[in-house]
Amino acid sequence: MGTRTIRVADRWAIFNLPWHVAEEEAYFAEEGIAVEFTMSEAAPRPTPSGYATALFGEGRNKERAFHIDAAIDAYNTCEWGAIQRTSAGQRQGKIIGERSSVVAMAIVASPSSKIHALRDLAGVPIARSFYNGDHYLILELVGGAVGRDDTLPVHTEGGYHDRVRKLVSGEIQAGTLMEPYLSLAEKNGARIITETYFRGAEVGSPDLSPEAIARIFRALGKAARKINGDLAHYVPRFVAEANRDAAGLIPIEAADFRWQRLRYVEPEPYTQAEFRRTYDWMVNWNLVAPGHRYEDLVRADVVAV
Repeated sequence: MGTRTIRVADRWAIFNLPWHVAEEEAYFAEEGIAVEFTMSEAAPRPTPSGYATALFGEGRNKERAFHIDAAIDAYNTCEWGAIQRTSAGQRQGKIIGERSSVVAMAIVASPSSKIHALRDLAGVPIARSFYNGDHYLILELVGGAVGRDDTLPVHTEGGYHDRVRKLVSGEIQAGTLMEPYLSLAEKNGARIITETYFRGAEVGSPDLSPEAIARIFRALGKAARKINGDLAHYVPRFVAEANRDAAGLIPIEAADFRWQRLRYVEPEPYTQAEFRRTYDWMVNWNLVAPGHRYEDLVRADVVAV
């Protein structure tokens, strides 16, 4: 078994912790995998001018690197985003399986607002990023509560720290946040309106063999078990990320971080039933073009490891 080098888009800790732990604990090395983390997801995203720009334009570092430049071999994203990007990308990459990270996301209200329940969000602009997990969750949660016409996701310039600052100051009334920015917002007085978890997917290059994918997923599975054995051990990583650009905010300490929100599972194949349920929902919301088949966007040759 030769060593295979995988270039992976580095992202926020909540998404890529299993990848880093698998590298640190030599689980990848045991499988003959060498990982190169090639970028961060820190670039702010300006308001996009169209669909293609929203998916692959400025600030979309990992999407451009994978789908346009072929500069990386794998990245992970939310389940909805994986379907959307693989259906629109120039490169023939596909979903290779479910992501290990199951992410907590919340809709948060400004402490100065009168928003206390989902119904109070009717007609209220809710800050999010275009075509990210928070975008889809707003449609899923708020759209189901108050209807499509009264569901108003809006793009906000800047990153999550900027969103927290705007929420705390009252510049925006509501927005979506994940950890560790959710704990940071709570520390600074923002209140949670609703909270849920969402699945993600790993997207891989067309030259990744089923055997290589199985080796990657075995290493990530070991990492998930390692993380779950002592979730609190990884809290300092999240605290450091939250406080890295927290100017104007009260920084969090380890005791403030809700490590109970961390959830990691062993990666599994992305089944046809799961794909069809999500794809049909996205078509219904005009988020993806109709007509794609499971095998068009998903590696059907990947089996459970």
